Amino acid sequence: MELAFFATLREITGRSKQPWNGDVETAGDLIRELCSQYGPKFQCWVLEKDGSLGQMCIILVNGRDIRDLNGLETRLQPEDSICFFPPVAVDKIGEPVNVFAVIPLAALLLGAIIQLIFARALSRRAKGWLAFLCGLAGLRLS
Repeated sequence: MELAFFATLREITGRSKQPWNGDVETAGDLIRELCSQYGPKFQCWVLEKDGSLGQMCIILVNGRDIRDLNGLETRLQPEDSICFFPPVAVDKIGEPVNVFAVIPLAALLLGAIIQLIFARALSRRAKGWLAFLCGLAGLRLS
């Protein structure tokens, strides 16, 4: 098997690709072996605390998400290619942060910026939202 790690998982594992010759039958077996090898920083991305499949990482087997296959029970073959993609941002202490929670705020901020660029002036409401969002980000609107 050929394993590929992206973004934060590449940093945790210290590699972008890894051949795998270990004896595993399912995706769950492989993930548990990798958690044992790379420790809790890796595990918090791929598994929930109860051992179920984590929501903070997309795991593809031959280009197909294991959630669309049989989850942790997805059977693996020696010729399979497995990719690990964390679709999230990381906060300052390295813990996963779900970017889908900040998308609405980012959309509001983007809307205010677009209005500023094209209208060269912000409406009172847009300026209020921009000040609010900048405050959340720790920035000061002058």
